[in-house]
Amino acid sequence: MIRAIQPTSKASLKMQCLLVCNGDIEKAERLYDFMSKGLEDLPTFDNIPPTTMQQIKDGAVNTFTWLNENQEQVMNWVGIIKNMFGKGGGGNVPPTNAPLPPIN
Repeated sequence: MIRAIQPTSKASLKMQCLLVCNGDIEKAERLYDFMSKGLEDLPTFDNIPPTTMQQIKDGAVNTFTWLNENQEQVMNWVGIIKNMFGKGGGGNVPPTNAPLPPIN
């Protein structure tokens, strides 16, 4: 069971040691002292994961920032795609005030 211990913070390490020692606090404290040697930079608590809304908001902000920074390149891509479809036939749309050609 000791192999299953994967500490992400000091608090999680304490909880995992207590679980491995079946609630025996003295054994858990000795195991924690042994396991925590050399892990002084381990954070005290785990980071709180962002909420779904925060992830969506951050994703949208990152997307718009990227689009702003790469606006010229994106417009070049749009132009290339427009040209590809325009030259292949069927990509040209007649103006709205032009009469429709006969079907037959």
